[in-house]
Amino acid sequence: MKKLLVVLVLLSVLVSACGCTPTPTDTAESSTYSPTPTNTARPATPTLTPTNTPRPPTPTPTSTSTPIPIPKPCGSHAVPSEQAENYIGQIVTVQMDRAYCSYRPGINGSPTFCNDAPYPSHDFTMLVWDQDWSDYDGRCICVYGEVTPYKGKPQIVLESRSDVSLCD
Repeated sequence: MKKLLVVLVLLSVLVSACGCTPTPTDTAESSTYSPTPTNTARPATPTLTPTNTPRPPTPTPTSTSTPIPIPKPCGSHAVPSEQAENYIGQIVTVQMDRAYCSYRPGINGSPTFCNDAPYPSHDFTMLVWDQDWSDYDGRCICVYGEVTPYKGKPQIVLESRSDVSLCD
């Protein structure tokens, strides 16, 4: 009897905690109760019903003459350094599989040149003024910026290391 009393007390505590009142089920013989909400001020939860509304078509990329900047860091979208000449005047990411970098403090402007091959057999140059970036020598690097021509070869002139990322 004490166990039944404890169970009833626990049941009443649980029912009062959930804000429900016990309501007898359909059969009078049954001692089972189902909770019924007592607070009718609660808003009804909206039910989502699926619709057959067609989705708009996904736009297909089209070729334009306006250059579109390619995001950093490099990946499958990066331009191989030997193809950089095709992107003169555009802002792109150029990948050099192996950079040949040299800092020249004895030259006016103290440039660092990073070529994609030993000079003069290179196809592309990254140029930085007044800074030693020769630590990129021998590394695979990605350079983000505007490709400009210099003596018939493409180059990107940088000012910030944030425009260079390592690809190895």
